[in-house]
Amino acid sequence: MIELENSKEFDERKVGVKGLLCVALGVKWIDGHCNFEIYPFGFSDLGFVSERDEMRAFAGTPGTLTALLLRVSQCTFAACSLVCMVTTPRFSNVTAFCYLIASMGVLSIWSLGLACLDAYAMTRKKDFRGPAFVSILVVGDWLTGMLSLSAASASAGVAVLLFHDLEDQGPTPGYYKYQLSVSLAFLSWISIHTSSLIMLWLLAAF
Repeated sequence: MIELENSKEFDERKVGVKGLLCVALGVKWIDGHCNFEIYPFGFSDLGFVSERDEMRAFAGTPGTLTALLLRVSQCTFAACSLVCMVTTPRFSNVTAFCYLIASMGVLSIWSLGLACLDAYAMTRKKDFRGPAFVSILVVGDWLTGMLSLSAASASAGVAVLLFHDLEDQGPTPGYYKYQLSVSLAFLSWISIHTSSLIMLWLLAAF
């Protein structure tokens, strides 16, 4: 994935740390600079990478409109779930609800940052689909996905206990907000799970 001009061999001492970073990200090194470019039909037509790189240009990969929409939906669902739970009365008395707030906060920050990165890649025609960067996305997506799923499941269990098993004790304040927050948390997990599967497939293409 690296093109060296005015040099027949790759000299790590000459290229330096910046060149090694380009190697890790899988981009070209030209005239002492990393050259990020997007090739819509794959890199194999340029003759310096394998044909397997064509597998990496599909919907949902970093820098595409589908990836941006997925990240925006993740951030929106997580932020709305967080707001709904925070505005309910006495949510701090339930550990599962506090766990849901923390996980939704992490997921919203993670997705917002990647949404900004996808928007930057689309507007500036950058390509960040290198093996090192994709590996970071795989780990981050799966961690946040597991956190959101566990938090949503725990909160759903508590909600069922409060609103159905203990209904004879009277209605619980914030009944509908609890339900809405848990539902939005599951929607955020579905969207982050979709992104994690796409990133895993993209990593397998390297």
